[in-house]
Amino acid sequence: MIEQKFNASKFNTIGHNVMLESVYNALEKKPDAISASPLRSEMLLDSCLNLFVAANKDFAFSERIGASTRGSSAFPSFSFLKKCILGNCALNDANKLTRSSHEDAIKQPEFLMMFYNEFFNNEDIIRDSLEDEILKTINKVMASYPNLTDEEIDGLFFVAGVTYNSCVYWYENSDKWISVLFHNQKQKTRGWLWDGVKNGTKKWAKADGAGALRAWAMSRIAGVASNGTTLLAGAAVGSLVGAWNNLPYWD
Repeated sequence: MIEQKFNASKFNTIGHNVMLESVYNALEKKPDAISASPLRSEMLLDSCLNLFVAANKDFAFSERIGASTRGSSAFPSFSFLKKCILGNCALNDANKLTRSSHEDAIKQPEFLMMFYNEFFNNEDIIRDSLEDEILKTINKVMASYPNLTDEEIDGLFFVAGVTYNSCVYWYENSDKWISVLFHNQKQKTRGWLWDGVKNGTKKWAKADGAGALRAWAMSRIAGVASNGTTLLAGAAVGSLVGAWNNLPYWD
């Protein structure tokens, strides 16, 4: 039952990767759209968000990945996406801009934090054993929290599905993102940046995992379905800022 539910979640969250690829395509056409780390200032953060929204505003969950329309939802508001970013980075204590708001430092669900910490404590992310590692982590969480509600279980599998798809995406696409993100940047030494694709995959996938966790927690207030467009966008937009922030080359 757990494996079956995880396989369904992998399918239902593939739209996260579609959104990331849409932003990459937009950046490839206009690589100077983001010229500095989005966490430097409110203006840069808003610019990053505008890029994400412009690239994905026509995203249709049910049409793009063939899933039931029951789980789809309208594209989320700018405000929701911004809160996902701030909460994502506050979770990782990444920047003073994101730590300044008590609201954005809201406590995350413990069972999701356990999944996040257990999985990303792995030294490396190995592509061939990725599914087994995620399933092992899901089982640990469910054993530690045997009384999760159906809604909470859905949240766990949503985060697990995004984590899987994120790891696969960054494992396969990190090089091209590094290339486009380096455009127009002053490079001192490029070789030290990427300590192997496994390390890079882990860094960027961790940002996606935090984004998924934050998006699910926030969406409970709005009553959004766990595989809807709002959740996928909240997870993907968090990963974009996390990706840029993980590259220490900004002037």
